Amino acid sequence: MAVVSLVSGLATHSELNGDANGLLATRLTLTKLLNTGTAWAGALILAGRLVRRPRQAAAAGVLSGWLLLGAHYGLGQVLGVYTGDIWAENLNWFLLTGAIGAPLGLIGAAAGRPGGWGAAARLAVPAGAVVEPFYCGMFDLPGATPWPGMLSSVLCGATLLVLGGAGLVAALRRGGRAVRVLDSAA
Repeated sequence: MAVVSLVSGLATHSELNGDANGLLATRLTLTKLLNTGTAWAGALILAGRLVRRPRQAAAAGVLSGWLLLGAHYGLGQVLGVYTGDIWAENLNWFLLTGAIGAPLGLIGAAAGRPGGWGAAARLAVPAGAVVEPFYCGMFDLPGATPWPGMLSSVLCGATLLVLGGAGLVAALRRGGRAVRVLDSAA
C-alpha cells in the first residue's frame, strides 16, 4: 500500500502540461483512495486481525503503521521524490501512528471474536469509509479546482461510500446472526 501510494502520486510530463487530464484524474483517484484515513486505519486493523491476541495486536497495529510510513517515505527519498527533510516534516504521522496504532490493532483482534464486541469491531472500517467522504468534504467542490481534481474527489468519495456500504451490509449479515448479536449487546 505504501509503495503503490507513493508511485501513484508521481506525475507524468503530459499531466503537468495538461495534455493527459484523463490519466491525471485516474491517477489522482487512486492516490486519494490509497491515502484515505480509512485505508491506512484499515491496514493497522488488519495487522491486529492477523495476530488476534491483544498484546500482539496492539504491537502489530503500531509496528505495521510505522513500517508503512517508513516504506512510503524511505522509497520516496531513494527515488528522489522526497528530500531528507521528509522525516521531520512528517513526524506527526509517526507520532499519531504511535498513539492510535495500538487501539486500531486491538479493534482488529476483536473483529475476529464472536459476540457484540466482535460485531462492533467488524463495523469500524466500513463505517469509516461511509463517514470519511463527508467529513473530508470529497463532495464539496470549489469552482477553482481543475476538473481532474474535482472528479477524483467525487470518485474517491463515491468509491468509499459503495465499499463502505457493502462492508456494513456484509458485517451485519455475517453468519446471519450479527444483527441479533448487536441487538442483544445493546
